[in-house]
Amino acid sequence: MKKFTLFATAALVMVAASVKADTKIIYQQTFQDANTALDAWATSRAGSAVSIVQTSEANYIQFGDGASSYNGTAHWSEWGDVYGDELASGDDYSMTFSFCFKQFGNNSSNAAQRNNEIAIWNVPASAITPNAYYGTTTAYLTDEARVAENPGIDYLFKITQAMGEGGIATAVGGTCCFYINDAADSVNVAAGNWYVVTLNVSGQTVNYDIKNYGEESILWSGSRTLAEGNDTRAGGLVLYQARYLGITQLMNIKITHEIEGSVAEKPTVILSAVKGNDREYTISCLDNEDLHYIVPGGEEQVINYYDAYNEETGTFGSIVAACTQSGELKAWTTKEDATSEVVTVNVECGIITLPEPTAVIASVEEGFGKTYTVSVDNASVLLSPAVALSWKVDYTDGTSESGSYSGASTSLTLSKAGSAVITVTSIPVEGVYYYGSNSYTLVNDVEYQIALDVEYLDWTGEQLAANPAFEKTDWTDTNTSHWSGKWMNATTTEEKDEAGNPIGTWWKAPSQVFGTVEEANAYIQVYNLINDADGVNYGKELLPLIPNTARANIAILVEEGIFVNGTSYNNLEITFDQQWITDNEAKPNFIEIKRTNNYDRYDKQEGCHYTDIVKTDVTTYTLYRYDTAIHSARVFTYKGFVPGASIRAIENDFTAPEDAAIYNIRGQRVENVTALGIYIQRGQKFIVK
Repeated sequence: MKKFTLFATAALVMVAASVKADTKIIYQQTFQDANTALDAWATSRAGSAVSIVQTSEANYIQFGDGASSYNGTAHWSEWGDVYGDELASGDDYSMTFSFCFKQFGNNSSNAAQRNNEIAIWNVPASAITPNAYYGTTTAYLTDEARVAENPGIDYLFKITQAMGEGGIATAVGGTCCFYINDAADSVNVAAGNWYVVTLNVSGQTVNYDIKNYGEESILWSGSRTLAEGNDTRAGGLVLYQARYLGITQLMNIKITHEIEGSVAEKPTVILSAVKGNDREYTISCLDNEDLHYIVPGGEEQVINYYDAYNEETGTFGSIVAACTQSGELKAWTTKEDATSEVVTVNVECGIITLPEPTAVIASVEEGFGKTYTVSVDNASVLLSPAVALSWKVDYTDGTSESGSYSGASTSLTLSKAGSAVITVTSIPVEGVYYYGSNSYTLVNDVEYQIALDVEYLDWTGEQLAANPAFEKTDWTDTNTSHWSGKWMNATTTEEKDEAGNPIGTWWKAPSQVFGTVEEANAYIQVYNLINDADGVNYGKELLPLIPNTARANIAILVEEGIFVNGTSYNNLEITFDQQWITDNEAKPNFIEIKRTNNYDRYDKQEGCHYTDIVKTDVTTYTLYRYDTAIHSARVFTYKGFVPGASIRAIENDFTAPEDAAIYNIRGQRVENVTALGIYIQRGQKFIVK
């Protein structure tokens, strides 16, 4: 009887073990390997800023950099084929991901302005290329023609920047209203805050909850039921990036489900610190797993989840492995009779020297005075360490000065001839500099003079009317959406077209001029530069700027300066008068261009004024439609420079070698040099006359 009892107990244990459930990861993006991680994502805009960011806690993918301006972009990752026979539509499973709107777009006021949205599309929908610009998942996936071609397309979850009041970010770093699942719920999302979304799918119902990263309390929860028959498996994530300068980040995308038996998952291995020669990696495992790891030159170490306690984060299942030599770091987990795949990381130890700082002229003055933009690009350095810049200047008159700045970019003004040693260092940790410093010596020994000074802002209507190169005209484009209340407004008494837009005549906006309302009762005067007989819009009056009218019309807006009169093309390309190109590579000449940006009036406020310093040998300078007005241009040449000295005269039967491309002064390649003019070959300027 006793023996039978023992047998029965053992059988019960075996049955219990056979039905024991465990969690298995079906799909995961941890962004540990930058190249592999980026390969999993597509974008609607080539060249958009997408990067993998490494931190001591976790890696994440970042869309946008806060500096590059994009007119709305879609990014997406499609993984619809990962399920195989393991999970069918309607089966229970869970999905989690983390998101952060580090910076909201600065032009996201309505649907037409490309608002932020994050959506999880189902498997059939994931095979569709998302709309390039608009955050309209619902409209896109319910389009009759698209549904007919792709039956069952749907989404599981989406969070969308709201339209109208509350949906416009009060600041790029403020708080903004978002809708969840087509306004089923509205929530306030704070820029810079990480949120964790969990989707629990059962049958046709998707239950969601959203928490602050690292916290247990649920901020928002709800559910959405998919139409009967629509696939409930997550097939991809689609991100719509709001228009202009937004930054969105995603982390820890994971799909899991319950299975019978035990599962040992691959551990997470993150580079968490660079300490001089040494590297530290944080290795993490899941509940009830044993973590195995071998550092380069070391022996296998085994530690249980509950013995692996990270004091910094206050969490179990995480250890810090110190690597003092290069080689392979290996890590894996075991759980009962299950063993995970081995994660192998190539470790490169050694002192990392920071990149050499650079100094680029931002502005020049007569004499030796210059302002430089001093910077260092440490984005590609492991863990992108915080840096500081310092400098010591020794002037030729025997005086000196020094300074420092905690950051990767700053301005340095040298008032006299001399040299500066600029040094970049990492920010010390407890007095220790873990990265090698680097220095650059800047020599300021070139004296400059103003060779040409043109104030387009001062040109009057009377002067332009008397100049045969210009013709008085109307404002070309009647779309006031961009400049309303800025450059100008239409008078309410003017004739309107059928759409209600003012026709022909434009006025200064009373709200934007200094003085009385009566001063607004003067026409904005526009004078287009006329094409010559060959269709070339050169206009020596505009020197040193030379417009290329293959793209758009150039004009003078009185009291504003040079601008693009029309929007049929976004950009106007401008080249520079070649006589100012230097004949000494060690002494570049510069053109200082002062402009007003963002559809603002010159006299509105100083905050809309910008200055560009461009080398005279730059082939193109871009003027953005009627957003920008150039109100002055000054040429700075080194003292002793003779205009045109680098241009050589030749006969008009000149024939170039076959392997030497020739360009005209607009930077356009030409096949034969027959027409009179200035040309460039192999960096040398010559004139045919």
